[in-house]
Amino acid sequence: NISTSFSYNSRIHNCEKLLKAISRTTSILQHGQDLQEIVELVGVDSLEDKDSFLLYVVRLVKENFMQQPLQPSEWLPLLNLFLNILDCGEDLLRFPSFTVHTIINNFRETISMIEDLKWADVNGSAWQEQISCIQNSITKTNARLQEIGAEYNQIQ
Repeated sequence: NISTSFSYNSRIHNCEKLLKAISRTTSILQHGQDLQEIVELVGVDSLEDKDSFLLYVVRLVKENFMQQPLQPSEWLPLLNLFLNILDCGEDLLRFPSFTVHTIINNFRETISMIEDLKWADVNGSAWQEQISCIQNSITKTNARLQEIGAEYNQIQ
């Protein structure tokens, strides 16, 4: 009985996390659509760095996630990857030494790992290992860039 209750609570918790991630992603995608309309009207140079980076991440989501035949239970790890990249990039843009292009170039390896995910084995342990490796890459890249940004701020 206790294990059933724990399992039920765990599922509810996972559903809540998924709903939050979907809600945030939906909001980001909508904002990305609004930004794309601005770019079409007045050009990409009119965007602030934060919006330019958001538009880049939105393209990643559309090209590498929304085209895949995934089950809802498979969404959370992938949504979290994209949200983590977005959060890291937005956080790093507070350092004057970073531009959108610098951040994108530093996340290039991580992004190519996402693009190379083996979608055929979505439920397999190899797929879970790939997701874990990508998350580690995001964490390491963010930590390295945070150190560089902090050092730059000390020099200034």
